[in-house]
Amino acid sequence: MVIVIVLSVLFYLLFVFLSGTEAVMDAMRGIDLSYIPPILAVAFIAYLIRGFRWNYYLKKMGLKVGQGEGLLLYFSGLSMLVTPMMISGAIKVGLVKARHGEPISSSFPVVIVERLTDLVGLMVIIVFCGVMLSMSGSDTQFIGVTIFVALFLICVITILRSQRICLKFIKWVGRMSKRAEEVLENAYSTMYTLLTPRLIASASGIALVSWTVQGFVLHLIFQGMGIELGILETMFIYAFPTVLGIISQLPGGIGAEEGGMMALMLVSGIDAGLAAASIILFRVMTLWFGLVMGIIALKYYTSKYLTEEMQAKVNNRNNNNKNNNVVDHQAEVNE
Repeated sequence: MVIVIVLSVLFYLLFVFLSGTEAVMDAMRGIDLSYIPPILAVAFIAYLIRGFRWNYYLKKMGLKVGQGEGLLLYFSGLSMLVTPMMISGAIKVGLVKARHGEPISSSFPVVIVERLTDLVGLMVIIVFCGVMLSMSGSDTQFIGVTIFVALFLICVITILRSQRICLKFIKWVGRMSKRAEEVLENAYSTMYTLLTPRLIASASGIALVSWTVQGFVLHLIFQGMGIELGILETMFIYAFPTVLGIISQLPGGIGAEEGGMMALMLVSGIDAGLAAASIILFRVMTLWFGLVMGIIALKYYTSKYLTEEMQAKVNNRNNNNKNNNVVDHQAEVNE
C-alpha cells in the first residue's frame, strides 16, 4: 500500500504538470467550498448502499451476521482500495473466516460476483446515457466500445452460469492438483448459487443505484467549479472510465480512470486544467475518502470483534495445552 500511495502521488504530480500546473491550481482555488460537505455525504451514501448489498450476499450464503457488523466488514475492505487485483475483497473474506470460520473458498466468490454486478450496473448507466445522447444528436463515438464491453460481460456471465463448461475446466485443473480441484469446486458451488437471474438482477439493481449516486459526486464537483455540463454527459464521463478501471485491475483503477475521464472531458470541450482539477477532486472525494473510512473501519472491527475472538482462541489453546501437560504428567507418575 505504501508503494502504491507513493506511486499515486507521483502520478498525480505528473498529471497536474502535463495539464498545466497554474491552470490546475487556479481551478482548485475556484471551487465553491460549500459543495464539499454534500459531496462527501453523497460519496458516503454510495459506499453505504454497496455495503447493504454485501450484507445481502452474506444472508444468501447463510451467514448470521448483523447489519452493523456486515457494514463494518464491507467498509473494512475499503482499507485496501489502492491495492491491485481483488485484495480489497480478499480482506473481507479473510475477516469473515477469522470471525465466523467460513472457508475463504466459499466466501471469495462473493467478491467476484460483486465485481460482475458492479460492471452490469455501470454498463446500464453507460448504455442509457449513450442512447439518450445519441437521440439528442450528441457525440457518441464511444458507444461502439460500450456495446462491445457489454457483450463481453454477457458472455462472461453466461460462461459462469454454464455448469458443463466450468466443471470441465475444474476437472482439467484437477489433473494437476486435486487440492485445487476441491477448492475450485467449493468456490464454484457458492458462485453458482449467487449467479441466478434473480440474484444478478437484484444485486445489479443495487449496484446501479449505488454507482448512479456516486456519479452525482462528479456532477456536484462540476457545479462547484462552474462547469456547465448536462447530467447525461457527466454520468457517461464518470461511468465509462470506471469500467476501464475495474477491468484493468490496477490499484484503485489509478491511471486508467483518470486517463479515460480526461479524454472524455477534453472531447466535451472542458479546459485541460479545469478537467484535471475536477478529476483529482473526484478521486479524492471517492477513492481516497473511501480508503480513509476503510482504515478507520478495519481498526474498529478488529478491536471490537477479532481481538476478543483471538484472545478466546489463545485461552482455549493454553487450556488445552495445560490439560495435555497434566495428562502427560499423570502418565509419567503412573509409570
